[in-house]
Amino acid sequence: MKKQLIIVGIAAIIVVFSIYKLVVADDNGAIITYTDNNMVYVEGDPEADAKLLVGVSARDSKDGNITDKVIVGKKTVLSAGNQMNVEYVVIDSNNNVTTKDRVVSYVPDDSEKYTFEIPDDNPTGDIDKDAADKTGIPVIKITSAEVSVKVNGVFTPMAYVKETYDAQGDVSGNVVTTTRYNTGEKGDYQVRYYVFDSEGNLSNPSIMTLHVVE
Repeated sequence: MKKQLIIVGIAAIIVVFSIYKLVVADDNGAIITYTDNNMVYVEGDPEADAKLLVGVSARDSKDGNITDKVIVGKKTVLSAGNQMNVEYVVIDSNNNVTTKDRVVSYVPDDSEKYTFEIPDDNPTGDIDKDAADKTGIPVIKITSAEVSVKVNGVFTPMAYVKETYDAQGDVSGNVVTTTRYNTGEKGDYQVRYYVFDSEGNLSNPSIMTLHVVE
């Protein structure tokens, strides 16, 4: 009888432990996903890290939706110079850490340093679609190579996009610009326009000179 009670007691302990593992213990981290594969990181953009989190979500088996806990971790520019590996990190309530890597297109802040980039010598001209088809690189054109605005005036970069083209299809929604200009301070600024395709290929830049005048 005593032996039977011991066996029953051991079985009960095993059941309780199993329930604890299922209900209380949590050794599994959250799952990180993202919806937009066509992401571009523009160095120098004050909102660049925030933009990397657009479309990124995290769900944990215990905590549920913990998207608001996802942060951008390590960022590494790859050897070609026009792509960057981005690490996303999230920690659940049991301190389980999940990371997920993603490769995005990369636009440097000081683009002159990078030999892969050849500025468009006719940024306002017509697109040579045959040439673009041969290179496989998307193309962007702008309406003006020089724009003047008064100090504290309004400058809307996307209003000056003339045309985009890519052999794979419509890329008009994939336009990005470098935004290191200050309409509150007199001076001349370079605004670089890029467009990227579904494979992450980045166009050569069309460059506009922004004159902020009094």
